[in-house]
Amino acid sequence: MEVLMMAFLIGLGGSLHCVGMCGPLLLAFHGSQELSVNSLSRQLLYHSGRITTYAVFGGITGLLGQTIKIAGFQQGLSIFIGVLIGLGALGIIGHSFTAVKWPFMDRVLWKLKLKMGTLLHKGKDTSRFALGMLNGFLPCGLVYVGLGGAMTTGSYEEGMLFMTFFGLGTLPLLLGVTF
Repeated sequence: MEVLMMAFLIGLGGSLHCVGMCGPLLLAFHGSQELSVNSLSRQLLYHSGRITTYAVFGGITGLLGQTIKIAGFQQGLSIFIGVLIGLGALGIIGHSFTAVKWPFMDRVLWKLKLKMGTLLHKGKDTSRFALGMLNGFLPCGLVYVGLGGAMTTGSYEEGMLFMTFFGLGTLPLLLGVTF
């Protein structure tokens, strides 16, 4: 339970980052709305899709963590990730840091943006959930930190739970942006 609380607090503490990076995107999708049951349900559909994507990725990275643990590399990997996070916190590495540049990623992101635009114009409730799911695929350093935490859980189920609680931690401020 402590691990899930940590995941929630990482999401909550990092949600200022979410507001800065995804706030304008949310306002483009939903605009500024008054709080009502209908507007809240539409927002929750969108965020449920986003958190679903995070949970699936968390399960995959939890499974990867289990494999690394079995192979005996977890301690070395933990130290390496800790050093990278520390360097990022100190500003030594940042937005310009790219470990690997994959040319196909530009095409993937372009197709993702096109699909998100199509869903945005539909405006249906099912489109909102799908739009949230696609948003979960957008590159995000904070999500990568969460996935690093999910990896340390060492199981598919715990990794999914970790990222679900991480996503729930981001909800209060992201909902606040649109209301």
